[in-house]
Amino acid sequence: MKRNPIYFKHWHARPVFVLLLLLVVPFTFIACDDEESYGTPKITNIRVTDPGEANISLTEGSLGQMVVIQGENLASTTHVFFNNVEATFNPSFVTDNNIIVSVPEDFPTEINDMVRVVTLGGEATHSFPIDIPAPSISGFPLEWVPEGGILTIRGQYFYNVNSIEFTGGVSTTNFTILNPQTIEVIVPADAESGPVTVDAVAGSASSNAWFRDNRNMMVDFDENPICWGGMANVVDATAMPAGIPIDPISDNFYYIKKDYAANSWWIEETVIAYCGGVTVTGPKSDFALTFEMYVGASWEFNWFEVEMFGDNSDDPVYFEWRGFDILGGEDKVLENTGWMTVRIPLSAMENLGGSTYRMGRFGSYKAEAEDTIEFAFDNFRFTPLN
Repeated sequence: MKRNPIYFKHWHARPVFVLLLLLVVPFTFIACDDEESYGTPKITNIRVTDPGEANISLTEGSLGQMVVIQGENLASTTHVFFNNVEATFNPSFVTDNNIIVSVPEDFPTEINDMVRVVTLGGEATHSFPIDIPAPSISGFPLEWVPEGGILTIRGQYFYNVNSIEFTGGVSTTNFTILNPQTIEVIVPADAESGPVTVDAVAGSASSNAWFRDNRNMMVDFDENPICWGGMANVVDATAMPAGIPIDPISDNFYYIKKDYAANSWWIEETVIAYCGGVTVTGPKSDFALTFEMYVGASWEFNWFEVEMFGDNSDDPVYFEWRGFDILGGEDKVLENTGWMTVRIPLSAMENLGGSTYRMGRFGSYKAEAEDTIEFAFDNFRFTPLN
């Protein structure tokens, strides 16, 4: 008898279908049952990892700190976040009630003071602020920078910076973070003399040093000229002569390049004399003689003589300033520096007494040995050191 081909086909197919159904359905039920078995996670506490202090709860943490997150239904944890930064953890250190994990050392891009745990059963959050250092500013290598120039800001913790604000309310986002200790910002129009503020996710910091510091200005070669000495070496910024290797930073400035023989003990053209009455009063450790300076030709010996007066005395005190020794690094040499802000702490002038101070002159240059000098100066002033 001939078999019906259609019946034969279905006779073979039906057992296969039933077998697949029997295989799939139990796994479907098992998968659903597993999802339900994870449970909703819950965070109840955060403590230190020391078992001897297991009963001490942490109310805040720090970057890089190892902690124990305690709670319920944590065994299936897949992600842990502090603020918005994901932490890495070893699954071997995860149980249903504990997760041992280190707070990430990366600075967050937003701060919500929360820890968030993601499991196969859901998510749980818990309030846990992290002590994230706010930025701090140590100063500017060059304080006097013209509009459109680059102001370098030195400090610490320059992470996730939002803006830079200058005195006068001028804010800008036109900056580059070179590293966590250095920011370069383009000086905007209408930026005024005064502190600069760095605004970051972790907080804000204002500088003690001033941008374009004009406090206690004595000589700027513009409104405050020198009264004798090297007046012939003052450069008119509106008619710059050829051959000067630097640009003005605040209008006119002093520039000299010249050869001197050994034992040139009095060089009047290197004198920047002040005949005004600007003084500062207080402990001399609170103040510095500050100015902008450029060094072109190599400077590694000889010195400038600085004349100072204490307590309005007519008896001068003389100080030998060898800037290369302080500013020249390990090599004790300065060369092709570009403009830089220089401070001579009054406390370095051991013979300067009293509590009220004024400058008589900066210079002359003392060429004990034969020398080729190339210097530029601007903006002599007294500035606070705190």
